[in-house]
Amino acid sequence: MNKANKYCLGIDLTQHRPLVAIAEEAEIIECKTLADTPPAALLPLIHGESVISGISAHSHRRGTGLAWPPECQVPIYGNYKNGTGRIPLVCAWQKLAKRSVDSFSGILGDTEIGWRPTGEKELSCSSEELIAKSVISWMNQFSNSKVSIIIPDSLGEAAQQALIDHCDAFLVPRPVAVALSWCRNNVNNFNGLGEESEEGVSIGHLLVITMAFDQWEVVPIEIRARIFAEKLWLVPVRNRTSEGGEISRLGASFFFGLASSVFDNLADAWHVVFGSPRGTNYSIEKIVPNKEQTEALRNCVIRGWTEKDRSNLQALDAWKNMAWTPQSDSFELFKEELVSLRNQQLQYLFDKTREKCLGIFIDGACAHIHITENRRLGDFIADAFKPNDATISDGFEAVKGAAYTAAALENGLPCYRETILPIEIHHHRKDKHGDWENAYKLLVEGTTVRAGEEYKSKESVTGLKIQQGENTLNLVLRRSSAKNEKIFRKVSAEIPEKTQKVEGVLISANLRPGQGFAKVTINPERRDAFRPLLLNWKKMEDCEEPPPPLLSYLPQVSILKHDEDMWYEAESSFHDAIGALSNDTPTILNSLKQLRKHINRWPLADSIDQFRGRRLKGDIFLHYSVFPSDGNLEDVTSPHLAHKFVGECESYFIRRGISTKKKESVQRTASWSYLACPSTIIESVRQNIKQNMADTSKVDLHTIGLCFEKPDDIKIFFAALEQLFQIRQAGLNYWLRAIRNIVRFRDHALQPEIISRSRIENIISGLLRSLEREVKKSNFEQIYNNCILAILYLLKRRRYEPDFMTAEDEFYKRVDDLFSTIINKKRDKLSKRQFEIVSIALRFLHREASYTDLKGILVEV
Repeated sequence: MNKANKYCLGIDLTQHRPLVAIAEEAEIIECKTLADTPPAALLPLIHGESVISGISAHSHRRGTGLAWPPECQVPIYGNYKNGTGRIPLVCAWQKLAKRSVDSFSGILGDTEIGWRPTGEKELSCSSEELIAKSVISWMNQFSNSKVSIIIPDSLGEAAQQALIDHCDAFLVPRPVAVALSWCRNNVNNFNGLGEESEEGVSIGHLLVITMAFDQWEVVPIEIRARIFAEKLWLVPVRNRTSEGGEISRLGASFFFGLASSVFDNLADAWHVVFGSPRGTNYSIEKIVPNKEQTEALRNCVIRGWTEKDRSNLQALDAWKNMAWTPQSDSFELFKEELVSLRNQQLQYLFDKTREKCLGIFIDGACAHIHITENRRLGDFIADAFKPNDATISDGFEAVKGAAYTAAALENGLPCYRETILPIEIHHHRKDKHGDWENAYKLLVEGTTVRAGEEYKSKESVTGLKIQQGENTLNLVLRRSSAKNEKIFRKVSAEIPEKTQKVEGVLISANLRPGQGFAKVTINPERRDAFRPLLLNWKKMEDCEEPPPPLLSYLPQVSILKHDEDMWYEAESSFHDAIGALSNDTPTILNSLKQLRKHINRWPLADSIDQFRGRRLKGDIFLHYSVFPSDGNLEDVTSPHLAHKFVGECESYFIRRGISTKKKESVQRTASWSYLACPSTIIESVRQNIKQNMADTSKVDLHTIGLCFEKPDDIKIFFAALEQLFQIRQAGLNYWLRAIRNIVRFRDHALQPEIISRSRIENIISGLLRSLEREVKKSNFEQIYNNCILAILYLLKRRRYEPDFMTAEDEFYKRVDDLFSTIINKKRDKLSKRQFEIVSIALRFLHREASYTDLKGILVEV
């Protein structure tokens, strides 16, 4: 090639030998092995010595497993705690992959690998530095080079960032690199497809099965067809948005298992696999294993390492994280595991992409290990995926893909695409009702970006603030994880000086997917308020999902949902009541009483589901009942029977000559059908409260609390209650119960259009006078409870008027003093439940209540 041109290199240090491919523009011009032993780096022998890497590491005697001199020995002086000075890079890759398995994290953790060359003081180096120095050593063999290196698909952002911090190379996941090489070789088979767009059009997927020297993986890669410069290009798309397709096997184990079948001691087996070219011959030459080696291979597939191998290798520092026990105990179960992993990964692709398999590509050194003279381990793997045609690579496909990537980045050609993992920032917002709730803003939107291209936030995230007197912005970030779960991380950004007032911030992100962490910038909304900050991902910590915002009122209304089991329990009573109503039998009062025992119950849904062993819904406002609170009788188990009962109640209620006692019993029972209550009963109650407010009956107030829903009706009730408080302070218990139920069931009850500020304040004033009267008499009966709860429910006016009942308000101070007095001086007069109610109500008044407090209040009927 023209020496003036920049070399475009692909380097693969994840295989049984270090490999390189050289590309010029879009063509591979050379592929070769860089050494004849597995990729390795040598730890220092003395303090001050650099890590030995590249060709020097392969020609050096250190850690080869020879008996002499001591630096060759594995382990040194026969003591496993002393370790070995030769670190196969497969160990470093695996340590990085395991440390970054939960990739949405800034902290990589301990990646050090060490040895004790003198048997005393340990010398060590990080895994990322061992890999990076090896990459740099091979890069230096080719001056003026642009380099892409192969990494395991499972390597998370923290590990990616650690590598990038140590060497200037582009990272390419192995399955994507294999798919890119396949695309370049097969593009002519798809002429006539494609579209002239940046994204291209999906044509199916390629299943890449990696059987490398390090991690084995099963990964379906989406393939898109794109027209670029009047030419068709096939473009792979990496979509690692959930758990990966890692297989519970390590490629190096097979080579070690074969060597262990011939040699009894660790040093000799190590020498074959890692210290001489002999070990790699199992994959690059047609060596038919002898009987012992065939059995060793079978044992590796079925049982993993032998106990001897496991105890020996785990004792070495470099291999601590590589314990290996397979999940299957037979070849057939092993195949089932592979197919299961494939199916698991396919669910994350689009339907069209998932349905069309373009082929199966088996890649990696282990694929070439011979089981018989004419059959390789890769052929055995391919059997699991028939009838699809499977291709076993020549060992250079991944490194070719890396070289293609380097060339594409250098020359502006189509490459592969990365799916951005959506990241969200937690904040508080108001829902459709105006209540504060937990919410999340997208920091990084999920889309695909061309490899190497930097993604920038389309718009800054707004609405987050640093409070006055603070110098820290605390952020909680959320991202999807395996099995549709969410994982949360917290991180803080600090400004040099405390804020003089509340400062809004603008947050934006720049990132190159697959190349480490996003760069998150925090700017002030107000110019020059503080200098822009960069989020430090390395300070990120694990955290739980943030709790909902603190509450200053009951945010939702109780919902009663029809329950089939409760209906069946009441069904015979319905028939009895219908018969008694239609025939006006002497048992009518008893029949209605028995029915009310069933229909006036509305337990919390979660309590019932827990008793029944069902999955909890987690909704503390949801109750079960015979009748639904919205009055929709079509939702009940037997709509016909429900309609018949309501109809019979209405017919009986308007009969002439019916006694008041029977009429009230019918009304009381029908009111438990909530909004399905007959309109004639509602109209009767409406007229009664208008005509004779002061003498409104208990049964009418019962109906008002459960069945008044129209704004005008609720207005009438509040106006009557306001007037009543001006007349008297006693005999209000059923009125208080009615106001509690209206606010509990009707989300619109306290809207300014329905009740004015002055009216609600007059009602609270009346409630306080009644409560003060009861407290003074030490009367802590039902009226006390209803006064406390009525005041608590009326705090919901804060939804519409945030300045309602603030700390400076007269009514706030009166309630605060009275509730505090009850808690501090009347504790011995209260039941446990009464004390809990007033304590919770006080927390709501102080705007410090939680959803846990809601659970303590809402069980009250």
